[in-house]
Amino acid sequence: MSRAPFCAVYFEPYPYSTGSWAVPEASECLQQSVFRLIPALFLLLTGPFLVLRLFYNRDPQKTLEKLGPTVYAKVLISFICLLNGIALSITDFISNVVSSFYPFIFILCLIGAFLLTLLCYFRGIRSSAVLFFFSIVLAASLVLEFRYRIDRFVHEGGVDGFCFYAIVVFFPLSVVQILLNCFSDYDWTQKSDTKKSPEFKSSILSQLLYSWYTPFIVKNYSKSLVLEDVYKLNAKDASESVVNEFKKHWKESKNEDSEPKERSLMWPIYKTHAGDIVLITGLYYALGSFIIPICIGKLVDFAGNLSLPTWQGLGWALGLFVADLSISLANRQSECRLQTVSMNITSTLISVIYSKALRLSNDARRARTTGEIVNLMSVDVNTVRNFNDHLMDLVTTPITISIGVYMLYDLLGPAAFIGFGVLCLVIIPTSLCVSWQCQVLEGERMEIRDERVKMTNEILNGIKAIKFYAWEDSMKKIVKDLRKSEMGILKKLVTWIALLTSAFGCIPLIVTGTTFGSFILLDPEKNILTPKIAFMALTINDIIYGPIFSLANTMYCLINFLVSNRRLKSFMSENELERYVEYSPNAEHAISLQNASFSWEESSRMVLKNLSITVTQGELVAIVGEVGCGKSSLISALLGEMTKEAGRVHVSGSVAYVPQQAWIQNGTLKDNILFGAFLDGRLYKDVIEACALGPDLELLTAGDATEIGEKGINLSGGQKQRVSLARAVYSQRDVFLLDDPLSAVDAHVGKHLFDKVLSSETGILKGRTRILVTHGVNFLKFCDRVIVLKGGTISEQGSYKELLASEGAFAEYLKEYMTEKKATPAEDVEHALENLESPEKAVEKPMEVKDHHKPEKEEEDKDEEGKLIENETLAIGQFYRSFEIGLA
Repeated sequence: MSRAPFCAVYFEPYPYSTGSWAVPEASECLQQSVFRLIPALFLLLTGPFLVLRLFYNRDPQKTLEKLGPTVYAKVLISFICLLNGIALSITDFISNVVSSFYPFIFILCLIGAFLLTLLCYFRGIRSSAVLFFFSIVLAASLVLEFRYRIDRFVHEGGVDGFCFYAIVVFFPLSVVQILLNCFSDYDWTQKSDTKKSPEFKSSILSQLLYSWYTPFIVKNYSKSLVLEDVYKLNAKDASESVVNEFKKHWKESKNEDSEPKERSLMWPIYKTHAGDIVLITGLYYALGSFIIPICIGKLVDFAGNLSLPTWQGLGWALGLFVADLSISLANRQSECRLQTVSMNITSTLISVIYSKALRLSNDARRARTTGEIVNLMSVDVNTVRNFNDHLMDLVTTPITISIGVYMLYDLLGPAAFIGFGVLCLVIIPTSLCVSWQCQVLEGERMEIRDERVKMTNEILNGIKAIKFYAWEDSMKKIVKDLRKSEMGILKKLVTWIALLTSAFGCIPLIVTGTTFGSFILLDPEKNILTPKIAFMALTINDIIYGPIFSLANTMYCLINFLVSNRRLKSFMSENELERYVEYSPNAEHAISLQNASFSWEESSRMVLKNLSITVTQGELVAIVGEVGCGKSSLISALLGEMTKEAGRVHVSGSVAYVPQQAWIQNGTLKDNILFGAFLDGRLYKDVIEACALGPDLELLTAGDATEIGEKGINLSGGQKQRVSLARAVYSQRDVFLLDDPLSAVDAHVGKHLFDKVLSSETGILKGRTRILVTHGVNFLKFCDRVIVLKGGTISEQGSYKELLASEGAFAEYLKEYMTEKKATPAEDVEHALENLESPEKAVEKPMEVKDHHKPEKEEEDKDEEGKLIENETLAIGQFYRSFEIGLA
């Protein structure tokens, strides 16, 4: 008997019964060919996705000691199934019913499934959707053959060779394999973390049905939900992980652009989330929906034709149930993943906008107001998120409408195109007109919103002056006028959206009536509106109308997205500060400037010109000069905050910066000093003593746990400066840039700070590189080197004695300093001149650390523990029904 590649007969009448319940049986050829190829084809299509997951999965490999019984059972049954499959394929080959191609492919399929099962274990994958659905497909492909062999055995009493034993063992094991794949592998040696989300530890079935979330609901149903009960965020959804992945794709898109231009954020963002199956499940939902009207049509035929066998009706009913269930599961998975992606996009955009705001060049910083940046992070980011929520609808709507119209044409003929023509005549003109108008209005509204937020921010920052000069009404009027203008545009926008929504709302009635009317009128004799046609057409129309109803909202989100995307592109394309400072931990010099010139704006007057400075490791260098000569600008240049016009800048190691105006956080004094670092008790105590904060802590009600208010409002200027200095000292950096930190403290406090902190002999920072900008002259003799700036250039540099002897710019600076002191009596001037020759005399006053400045504001409501802000408390308990009704 020759081997045939195709089957002559696929199904045969059931020989042991003739009733309406008798389901035809598959021929041996069909069993050994098509049913062998189905699982192989499924594994061929889905296996690459699992292979990619295995390749990119970085979980540590498990050890044999951690194997649970589920893993042993999965591997063992998979291996036994492989042996049975080989035996079954051998019998197929011997029987000569089909070509040897089919048994060979089936064996390769089972070998691949067994290897994937092993690899999933060794790569730390607890549950696989591919293997779960493969086990279902494999069992389904064996059902008819199992029935065929059992029927032969029961009714004919004989055993059909070795094939009978193989299939009798194979099919039940494949069913057991399905049950085992309903459970995930469990690590018996690892302690469970109740705070960690069980989502990725659960099986694929649990993830499909969200049963892993059921214990959380049951646990918190009878009590109030608090933060401690919420699961930890999954590692792959953490901001750090998502943002790092985005930066990689953003950098790639930047390298691909040969010319500078506005680059969209969206392509790198969607490349970041390319691995998600939102689009795939959405397309499945769009395509799978049309199985339902087919099943309904068959069921209507079955109900109208009593001669059809019962098994057909039950089969179509089962098909309708499975299709509806599958669509529901796919839709829920799609929605969940879509919301997860939207959350990640939100955190990514906020992070990159915030990072960009910190890197803006000086020109861009002046052009971009704080209000605009706040709107970008709140309004525009939320607009992008809303658009992403409707992105799947934007992709699947054309596909759904196209397939629906084709099915209507197959059912109703040309009448379907008439209804679709009416649909296009209503949608396209209305959508284009309204979309263009809404886009213009949305752009105007965002500009006014930026201006309003900017004005509000300026009012809050200058509230003291506004209150002092009684400008409240004027400021209120400005904000109200801006809000009024914004509301006027918003009303126009809502009107256009209402028009669009009304047009879409009328579509179903118009299209359905037009389609059915045209169907009857085109051929009244042949075109009869039967229940089957009516039910199928209405079902298809319902599937089409869903996307059409959401299309109005999707179009509005698309319009807002285009406006926000344009604003985001414009912001992200702004110039950034040039990273001209070269950092190296093991350089020969701590700081090196070579013919460096700087300006605050591009193509503007240079503030610092031709600077050449070399600072060795551990050196204390003082920067002096007249007001406006560029001392603070030099510090900014070393920090990389200016525009470098020429030369090179090199800094060795990490940098700490003490600004002239102290920056204080709204928190405790201790938190301001630690600034997020770990507490080193000994170092912290030394810093407190060196920065003369001990007496202040004794006066504070809660010591270093006292809250010091927004911007340090209840501290004096000297106290703020010492806290700022203490923060820098505690950081233990390699290079310290100090912008006149002693100007806000008294002379005796300044001597203490210099001796205990800055001095190269007794200071806590001795051995570290220090750049000190100062207007005073009392401590210059103790500096290793003095650099004199004049007109943005270096006039002189050298030791104190060398500069004093040269009688150059430094001597002139000292004379100017003395001239400013001539307001004092003559004997004080003579005493000051003596201090120039012997600076030690200027600080011989007995040391007593105190500050004569009074705090700017006393907090009268401060409690005994130094708290300015009370911690929020959450009331937990039952809510009275009367209160609930009153609030409703």
